Amino acid sequence: MLSLPFPDIEVSARLIAKVFTHEKPARPVVLDMSEVKVLTASGLGQLVTLHNRLRASGGQLVLCNVGERAYEVFEVTRLTDLLDVRRDHAEGPRMAR
Repeated sequence: MLSLPFPDIEVSARLIAKVFTHEKPARPVVLDMSEVKVLTASGLGQLVTLHNRLRASGGQLVLCNVGERAYEVFEVTRLTDLLDVRRDHAEGPRMAR
């Protein structure tokens, strides 16, 4: 599991996407979002971009430990239909979308 290096999801997702630009992940990339306090439109866009890059290379993005407010943002924007968003790390695996 990767903990986000900064509470700013936009910066973190951009950094992680760069890491996986030329590498194929061996297993799902699990991002611990417990320290994320703010989700911006740009940050959500970066997560979608990261999801798409990982999926294109056979990988998977999992967002875990998503707080109540952040989870509501994912629900309102319907990103829970696209991304694997979990309120805690113990939730079972979901099928790749």
